[in-house]
This record gives sequence, C-alpha cells and structure tokens, in this order.
Amino acid sequence: MYPIGLRLVLDRISDEMDNAKEHFSMTTTLVTPEFLSSWNIQDALSSSNMNRLFPTWSKILDAATQSKRAEKNQVRTPELATQVLHLRSANCAKFQSIVGLFAWASSCSRQAIEFLSRCSLSTSFTGAYNTIKALANRCVAIACYIVLTRPTALALDNINLKTSLFVEQTGSDSTPHKVQSGTFAVIYELYGVTNPNHMLLSPILSRLQASQPFSMADFRPSTTQRRIYLSQTSVNIIRTLLTYSPAFSSYTHSAAICNIARRPLPADLITVFHPLRVSTIEEASVEGNLRVHDDIYMTQLQRRPEDMNTYAIPLIADQLTNKFFQIGIGLFHLQMNLAWCLLNKHHHSEDQIGSLAYFFTIMNKKRLNGEKPDYHTLTTALLQIRHGLLLNAWFAKCGKADLDKFARSNPTPQQLHSIAMDILLDLATPLDPCMDSDEADPSILNPADDPIHQNTRMLLRDLLYFEEVANAISSGDFGRIEDILPDIACIFRGGGSNNYSTEILHLLYNLKVVWTPEFA
Repeated sequence: MYPIGLRLVLDRISDEMDNAKEHFSMTTTLVTPEFLSSWNIQDALSSSNMNRLFPTWSKILDAATQSKRAEKNQVRTPELATQVLHLRSANCAKFQSIVGLFAWASSCSRQAIEFLSRCSLSTSFTGAYNTIKALANRCVAIACYIVLTRPTALALDNINLKTSLFVEQTGSDSTPHKVQSGTFAVIYELYGVTNPNHMLLSPILSRLQASQPFSMADFRPSTTQRRIYLSQTSVNIIRTLLTYSPAFSSYTHSAAICNIARRPLPADLITVFHPLRVSTIEEASVEGNLRVHDDIYMTQLQRRPEDMNTYAIPLIADQLTNKFFQIGIGLFHLQMNLAWCLLNKHHHSEDQIGSLAYFFTIMNKKRLNGEKPDYHTLTTALLQIRHGLLLNAWFAKCGKADLDKFARSNPTPQQLHSIAMDILLDLATPLDPCMDSDEADPSILNPADDPIHQNTRMLLRDLLYFEEVANAISSGDFGRIEDILPDIACIFRGGGSNNYSTEILHLLYNLKVVWTPEFA
C-alpha cells in the first residue's frame, strides 16, 4: 500500500505545481511598473493563498517543519513553494524578480545576488540587470506618452553614485571615478488642470511683455490675506494651549478652532509620477542645465524643439537649479533657510535675556550656536521656545492662578480666540518705533524702554510666522503659504537674506502680474 499511496501523493503534488504555474509565471520582460505597483507580495504568499494553491504540499511542509508539540505554531515561510516552482520552471520567476530588484536596490553584491539565485530565491545578477533595463524602457515609454497627452511638471535634482570598491580607481579617465555625479529627473502629472489651454505659453509671454514695474501697493498683503493670517495664527496659539494642557482636551475637535482652508490639496491625493533615466550630466551650471533639459526632452522623451513652444512646463527643483530660471523657491528650502535666517537675526549672545543664544544655553543646546546647525535640531529647539513663550503668555493673559483653573472656568472658543488675539497684539507684535511717549504716564513702565521686552515680541512674531509656514506645508495648503509670502520676504530682508527676499518678490510678481490667473 505504501508505494501506491506515495505515487498518489506525488501525482497530486505534481498537479498542484502545474496548476500554480500560471499564478507565478513571469519573465524578465514582463516586469513592468504597473505590475510592481499592483502586485502585493504579502497577499500572494499568504497562508490562505498557499493553502489554496498547494493544499497537499502545504500539509507536507507543515509536517516536515514542525513537531507535534508545536502544532499551535502556525508561522511558516511560504517562499519554499515559490523556490520549488522556480526549480520546476525557470519562467515561474515572479517572486524571484521582486527579490532580485530588492537585492539590487539594497546594494547587494553580485556574489550575494548570484548566491540567492542558486537558491532559487532571486533572479541572477544578469536577470536583475535586464529587469531594471526593461523597467527603465517602460517608464520612459509611459512618460513619452504622458507628456504628449497631459499637462505635466518637471522635477530634477543632482545625484551622486558611489562605485564599487573592488574596481581599481586611479582617478584617470580609463578607470571609474569613486563617485559618479549626474542628474535624476521625474515627470509629474499636474493635478487640477481641467483645461489644457490654461497651460498655454503665449498668454503668459504676452502678459510678460505688457507688464509694469511692481509697486509697494502691489506687494503688500491684501486685507483678506491679513485677516486670514490673523485667524490662522490665533488657531495656532490656541493649539499650543491644547497640546500642553490636558484639561482643554475637549476643545481639540472643536470646529471653531480650525485653520481656514485656502487652496488645500485632497487628503488622499497621490501625485502620479514617471521617473526617467539618470544622466551623467551635472546640472550645477547654466550650460549643464541646458544639456540636462536637452537630454530629458529631446533624447529621452523624443520631443522636437518646435513642440516645446506651446505649453508651459512648471519646474520643481532646489535653489541651485531655480536660480537659473527665477521661477520660485522650493518649499523645503524656504522653511530651512527661514529657520537659519531667524537664527542669524535673533541669536545675539547667551547673556542677553530673550535671545536665541540665551534660550539655547538654558536648554543645553549650545551646538545650535553655529552659523548653520542641523536643521531638524534647530526646528525642534525653535518649536520648544515658541511653545514656552506662548504658554507663559497664556498664563499671563488667562486671568486665573493657573491653566487648570482657567480650564475649569469653561471658556468658550470665542473667548479663547479673544485671548489669543490679545497675545498676538500685545506680546507678538513689535512696538511702533515712532510711537510718541511724551504723553505717557511716567508712573507706568513704558515697554519701549525695555529692550528685552521688544526683542522677545519680535522673536515671537517671527516664530509664529515660521510655525504658519511649517503648518501650511504640512497640510498641503499652498494658499496659506501665498497669503504670507510678502511678510516672509520682509523677514528675509530684515535678516540679511537678500537673495531669498528677491526670489520671493520674483515669485509674487509672476503670481500677480506675469502668469495668467488659471496658470497661477
């Protein structure tokens, strides 16, 4: 009976393997971006799917890999079934293709990839290379179609690739360099463009030719923008109280304590992008940028020069690239350089009360006293200083002995907004230097005579602007950023960052004068 039963089991397993081929069959040329974005390896290798495809084989594996005492342990690695399928047919390489791409992206050595291939856990090194080559061809082909049919934006940045340490590197042209520099470009599909004619270049050029010089009245924020910023800052001040005082937890989800939405992106929006091939052209110069754009649009996307004069193409890049085009600054660079600008403006010395150096000393963060310290450490310190000043302001303005008693008085959201506006106007608004103090009561201390008080007001004012920039970027509401661009330009100018102030002015000029309203 044993030989007969064994033959039945073997035939059953052979049939299971033949039936499962279609679920894991894949060759190098079939690995596409669509497959990578849709195939879920966890679902494909789940216990339920393995038991469905290999009912007999799964039972044998369970019996072989667990003792009777450990029958309750149901954790199994289903990769063994995919290994067996790959041994049965080299075309059953769906799992192996994914592992090969992962190994390549993880900088595994060629020997390691070949070892995994021998174990039927990965494709070979050559197979992984061919897969990446096929993916690149497919991505570029998709991008070629997209730029012809839809409005797009271009993003690019420099990239530095380290070469293998096992290859002779003499620095000459005959051997590889230790670091290979180049440029990586991505095509983004633009969201919200309902009419392609809104991207036409000719109306923008006509407005540019007819444009007039920018006056100070055109530069100032409008009354609506000023009112909205005061409302946003009032909410930010209240949020600080809610964050650090648990007694106010019931106000967290109040509709009256929410920021005003200006032009937010949908919360579930995922921008569709199409990567292009990395080129070995460096974009750190004007000539390099021109060559990079020729490589992107003429060589890779196969466009003709006459095809490039119809629609405008927004460019998303860092400050090094943007300075050649004067389009606008990147939001991360805006936030980072604003933090450094505030550090330079309010640093002073550690013995000057109210300066950033003074607060850094109290917080035992003297490393931030450098010219350009670590960005994340600096922003965390600025956050702590801002929250500390605001909590002290709440304590001074609430009219109660402490914040818990203030919470027990059950203030309405309108009362919280009223106190927040008092904090903003009395403690975070610089005093008018032209204020006439001759008629002031000499028995009352004049804040204008207290430099610490004045400096702290200016510091808190700038920190609140920094918080609004960070919150607006985090929420994806670019309308909130546009509302405060004029004020941010003034802060940069006052802090000595004239280049950034000029870049913001140039962006405002484009938004208000040059670009069409639909394009802007």
